[in-house]
Parts: sequence; C-alpha cells; structure tokens
Amino acid sequence: MTFNLRDDAIGRWRIVEGHGSCSLVLQEGERSLSQVDCQHRLGHLADIDVELPFMCFVGLSEREEMVVFGIINGKAKGLSNSLLDFHDAQLCADLATEKPELLVALHLKNEPSSPWYNRLDLGGVRVSGLDRCASLRTMQKASRILVRRLKPRSAEEVARLSREFWIAVATVMPEAFSKPRRSLVTKGVGVYALTEIAADIVAEGGVDARMDARSFAVALAEFAADLDWTNSGPLAGLGGEGGAKKAAEILRSSRRRPALRLVHG
Repeated sequence: MTFNLRDDAIGRWRIVEGHGSCSLVLQEGERSLSQVDCQHRLGHLADIDVELPFMCFVGLSEREEMVVFGIINGKAKGLSNSLLDFHDAQLCADLATEKPELLVALHLKNEPSSPWYNRLDLGGVRVSGLDRCASLRTMQKASRILVRRLKPRSAEEVARLSREFWIAVATVMPEAFSKPRRSLVTKGVGVYALTEIAADIVAEGGVDARMDARSFAVALAEFAADLDWTNSGPLAGLGGEGGAKKAAEILRSSRRRPALRLVHG
C-alpha cells in the first residue's frame, strides 16, 4: 500500500525522530494520508483490525502522486493501458504538444456531439468478443495516424476533423453504433482502416479545404455503406498492424471501384 503526506495536511501529522528511527504521528479523527495506490485493499480491510506494511511519501503534490501511481501500475497485470493513458492525460501540462494523439482521442470520448462520446473503453469492465468497442488506447494509436499524416495542422484541428469524420461514419452507417456487435466499424481493425481513409479524404481536399461531416459523408457514401462490415465480410479475421494495413487497402480499393447506378430512362 502506498500513501503520501501532503503539505496541505501539515498540522494533522508529524514525524518524531528517535534513536536511529522515527515515528509518524497522525492526529486522531483527521484524514492525514492521501491514498496513492491502495484504495481497493483498504476498502476490503476497513472493518478488520490488522497490521499491514505500507510505503509513505512525504510532500508529494497531486501531480507527483499520479506519476507514482502510473509507475507502480504501469506493468501491473490486468490494469488497462487505456486507464493509464487517461491518467497520463491529467499529467500533461500541454497535451496538444506533448501527446496530440491522446488529445484527439479524448476529444472523441468527451465531446457530446461525437458518436464515441463516453463509449471508448477505459478497461473498467471487461467486455470480450464482438460486444467490445474500441478502447481509448486503440483510438489514441489511430489518432496518431491522423496527427502524422495531417501535419502541419494543429492537434485541435486534427481533433475537429476526426470528430467530423466519425459523425459522418455514424450518419452513413448508423447501425455501426446502434448495433456495434454486428459491425467491425467500431472494432480495432475498422477504426484503424477508417482513420487511414479519413486522412486520404482530407489530403485529397488540399491544405486549405475546410472539411466537415457533410463532405466526409459524401465521400463515405460512395463505398462504405455497401461494404460488408460483418465477420463474414472482407475484413474478417484481420488483426494487428499488418491486418490494419490490409484493411485500409481493401477500403481504398472499394473507393476506387466505380459504383454501379441504375438509370431510369
């Protein structure tokens, strides 16, 4: 268990030095210790009278506490990478500069107009198989594609473009979000492949193009809605970096293929 004695709690705790040792004295009835990494264990032991070993820092700020939490849990088995990313975002003084891809992913998660609003998995509840949607970590990696390919646009502009693109995806393929179990659009392979297509569409519009959901939807409607996004379609079984690249090429090939249209004479 890991605690911290914050400076703002001085007066509620004191350290008494002895002969070759020291003692920590806490003021009774006051909350003196900040819980850095022990919440679950303390919750289960609240009504048990037992002595436990612990580690205690002195004078860490809240930001430093979060750094310590990340270090302790960074390699912890079972702790979600997305949850660590979320904590990491709180530590960045300038997220747009330090981790622009995380800014983009968090914008998609936190912006009410985004179809990903509160839907990116942070790893709190394990969901497996086709019920699982993309995680914050997955979206962060996908957003790195946009940040890299859309330079020199700012992180804020990339975030806006990403949001507008996914609004268009939800417009053209609404069942991908209303019934995500049946669609690979919201799974990792779909997110990576569609992000590549988003970058393609923006690049085709030129540096000065002001892309919005409507313009993205026009481009997507030409091919995306007709593609089989289920586990029986062309993206089935694709995974990993190689699978994502292959999926992107499948989408690009679908875009290049002229659509057949019925003409009534």
